Amino acid sequence: MTIPRLFGAGVFRPLLAVSLALALGSGPAGAQQTGQDPAAVQPKQTEDGAPEAPFEPDLRNVVLQGLDKETARILTFGGKVGETVRFRTLDIVIRRCQRTPPDQPPERAAFLQIYDIDAETGKRAMVFSGWMFKSRPALSAMDHPIYDVWVKDCT
Repeated sequence: MTIPRLFGAGVFRPLLAVSLALALGSGPAGAQQTGQDPAAVQPKQTEDGAPEAPFEPDLRNVVLQGLDKETARILTFGGKVGETVRFRTLDIVIRRCQRTPPDQPPERAAFLQIYDIDAETGKRAMVFSGWMFKSRPALSAMDHPIYDVWVKDCT
């Protein structure tokens, strides 16, 4: 059985017209269009009237914390994206540091590559490569017998 027989010829054409209008519309159903040019929209302003800074998901600095399990000491350190920082025998290469937009739950994440340096030979062995998240440090943790490293903040 075809659709015109189901609804009848008089109902099918208006139903088809409405369906096409909804499918080909420029926005979601019920959305109102304004005659305003998107480029002409004024930027948001802070309480003191100054224009609000645009959102930057990629940040330039990362703050890390490291735990030395032998001494039970926590050290806070950090560096810039693209730098290599040293924590005891670990070389930590900071590749990226990002944050979520203000309209989403707050999250900071850094993409790190961590190498362990052998004290006797000086050889580097990769012990971690991936994203570390501030709110869930156990989600993507470095597996090392002596040290722990986690993301504290991105700035």
